[in-house]
Amino acid sequence: MPFDKGNKIGNRFTSDKQPPRERVGRKRNTFKDCMKKVFNKTIPNGMSEEDCERWEQFLIGAKKSELEAMAKNPDAPIYALNLATAIVADMKNGRTSTVDAIYQRHYGKAKKLDLTTNGKDMQVQAIQVEVIDSRDQIEKSEEDDDEE
Repeated sequence: MPFDKGNKIGNRFTSDKQPPRERVGRKRNTFKDCMKKVFNKTIPNGMSEEDCERWEQFLIGAKKSELEAMAKNPDAPIYALNLATAIVADMKNGRTSTVDAIYQRHYGKAKKLDLTTNGKDMQVQAIQVEVIDSRDQIEKSEEDDDEE
């Protein structure tokens, strides 16, 4: 039944009549509860998006020795450790896929621009080439062009 203005039928919440506690407000964060049981400590909030961007910018501009040190540091955040390890592995294999992915995440994929035809198909005009051997043929060719 749709709600009608002035409808008095149905449940009305009062100071005495409230919904059960498990149905009110935001649900509990089961992740934090589970981690507290497993590790017996409170878990920090983790890395923000800004922190991730700062790590990415630092690692892209880092020296090879800094990247290798970061890849071997067990106390580094796992995100930075993973990126540093991937970049070092790419360098050893002569690839740039990790750096390319980070660059595209920050600046977007390079767009191909068509500056000549504005997206239309190019119309190729045929060029007619006439080979002339002597001066007589040149004069004859010029006369033919004048007649047309």
